[in-house]
Amino acid sequence: MNRSLLNRSPGESRGGFISTSALILLFVAGIAAVAALRRWDTVLSLATGCVAVFILVGNGFLARWLARSLQEPAFFRKPQDFGGVSVIVLLGDGNIVQPNSGEALPGWLAYSRIERAGELYRSATASGAACRVIVTGDDSSDPGAVKEPVYVQRLRALGVPAGDIRVEGKGRNTYRQAELTSEILKAERCDRIFMVTSGLHMKRALRYFLNFGVSAIPVASDYVTGNITLLPLGSNFAIADIALHQYAGLARLRIYNALGWNK
Repeated sequence: MNRSLLNRSPGESRGGFISTSALILLFVAGIAAVAALRRWDTVLSLATGCVAVFILVGNGFLARWLARSLQEPAFFRKPQDFGGVSVIVLLGDGNIVQPNSGEALPGWLAYSRIERAGELYRSATASGAACRVIVTGDDSSDPGAVKEPVYVQRLRALGVPAGDIRVEGKGRNTYRQAELTSEILKAERCDRIFMVTSGLHMKRALRYFLNFGVSAIPVASDYVTGNITLLPLGSNFAIADIALHQYAGLARLRIYNALGWNK
């Protein structure tokens, strides 16, 4: 029986981040519960912890540390050797439907990925290598969105011929994308497999694909870091949320593999 629980983990879906805001709310709830019991010394400790977490995240210190640990220098090296045949795996980020026109647009993290995939394709073909792009993923948050034509259209605008683009449209999270794309890659004859995704997402994506026997060369599309500021910034909370989601996914993969649930 297939017990690949990762491919239906709710934390994998878009919007399923482990939120630092939620952690702070848990602290506040804990303070309220303890206050009801009149344990004022414990209330003070919890309140201090809550404020400390808020400051460390909002002012960028924790967000920067979490992000830096995920984004290895090797992810940002410019590929030089494309072999004879290269395959670029572009991990999508779903769609956003423009409410007025109904037009489906790539998710906000996808633009840099599409741009980097197009740049990588041009470099590969300029070196004389044959190259194909596999766009993997599906929009799991909005059934009405159609992502594949949007991504393909933008890749074509960057000079990638439609004949060199293949779409995997069923993967609803990183684990499922790795599982389905690995099946496609088994039928592909290629010398190099390049993975294009965001810097924060790269480590987890590589591990998930490796779990299915795919060893890819990382090509990060962006580098994200926390901004050290005097006043808390919402962007630092967002970066910390995304980073925590990656760490949780890596830990979950280890645990599920150890328990034999991904067989």
